[in-house]
Amino acid sequence: MKILTILGSPKKNGKTASVLGLFEEKIKQQGHNVKRIDIVDYNVNGCKGCMACTQKKEEPGCIQKDDVPAIFNELINADILVYASPLYGWDVSSQMKTFMDRHLCLVKDYKTPAHYSFLVNKDIISLTTCSGNEAGNTDLLSQFYSRFCNMLRCRSLKQFTVAGSFNPDFTERAEVIAQRMADEIA
Repeated sequence: MKILTILGSPKKNGKTASVLGLFEEKIKQQGHNVKRIDIVDYNVNGCKGCMACTQKKEEPGCIQKDDVPAIFNELINADILVYASPLYGWDVSSQMKTFMDRHLCLVKDYKTPAHYSFLVNKDIISLTTCSGNEAGNTDLLSQFYSRFCNMLRCRSLKQFTVAGSFNPDFTERAEVIAQRMADEIA
């Protein structure tokens, strides 16, 4: 199975990256093909809201000339997508938000009977790390991911959170969550 992980953290070696790395190791051991995209390595412009992408039905059709079309090809060709981001202001990082906003061009005829997505029926897992508690911290993000999956016509397998990222037991809890994520795929 081809699994694409998307790291939306501005820190390529931060807490979110470490949990994602543990997960990637575990699913590679299961025999899956894994590729990571670090969003900070790509030129990702914000959505202009021009809606030009809605005019083309046979392709995502964004008029911007950045790295997003190449990333979208990776998403379309993967079996499972894993979106990983630290929690910033009760939301994903600005890098991840900018990238996720661009997903609009993967959807055609939204909220009509012809509603289609280039990611239809893809499985999505989300991973969030945060310094505080999970309760009262990630509830808005959970709703965001649910609606995001609905718009994309994807299946949300599960949302995972590793809270208390500055606590001394973070690594042990990260290992447990990485295993649960891998078990979700197995």
